[in-house]
Amino acid sequence: MSFFTFFLKCLYNRQAILASRFRPSIHVIGHICFTIVIALLPYCLYLTFTISSGFNHVNNALSHQEIEFSIENQQLQTDMDSIPYHLETNDSFQLILDPNSQLTTEAISGNGLLMQGEYASLHFNNLDQRVTYSLLGEESKSKIEILEQLDSIQSFLPILFIIMSLMIISVMIGSAFLGTSILAMVASLFFRQNSSIHFIQLWKIAAHTMPLPVILYAWIVVFLNDLPILFLFITLTSLYLYLLFKLPRKKKSRKTA
Repeated sequence: MSFFTFFLKCLYNRQAILASRFRPSIHVIGHICFTIVIALLPYCLYLTFTISSGFNHVNNALSHQEIEFSIENQQLQTDMDSIPYHLETNDSFQLILDPNSQLTTEAISGNGLLMQGEYASLHFNNLDQRVTYSLLGEESKSKIEILEQLDSIQSFLPILFIIMSLMIISVMIGSAFLGTSILAMVASLFFRQNSSIHFIQLWKIAAHTMPLPVILYAWIVVFLNDLPILFLFITLTSLYLYLLFKLPRKKKSRKTA
């Protein structure tokens, strides 16, 4: 049976998951890595789209002719008559200049950028990020210079997205190995009397139990940010315990008189 066929069967077939305890360890390692990649692919694409779109919106808003500002001594400076100054672009993105820091981030209704005395706060597609002006350097920066820096950052974004995605996936693969190992160690305590079931077999079953709950949770989180991680833990643990209960038991031999 091919790797991908077995992977698909582990999403719904109980017998395939239980039979995975006899698979070579190298296949199980690949199974875990492939599961994490599939699970995180929508999130990485969503994060890439959100950051890229956020940069475009910020760039368009700051490029507006009505906006005049500079960063001096890591402080926002502006000669605008109305302070705080509100601007809403055609793409429903807000820009608020508040050099005196009179407002809070709640002033942003929807997507927008709030530039205050020492930092700027971005809210875009449920992503909140605060950036201090010290990242621009100690020298004074005009509006044109800041826009040029944003353009240079945007040209580097594709490489940054690849590096960021690889880092996220690597961390989560490590977490998956740790999680399956913990599940197997706990389960091994209950199988000490069963010599036919070993830790490595319990670990392989845990690894093949993971795809369905992990993939569903990771995909749902992209749309429901407030879904607690406890939901994944309970679902994965319950499914694992159910499958262990279905393991074939070693029959006791009857003593003959």
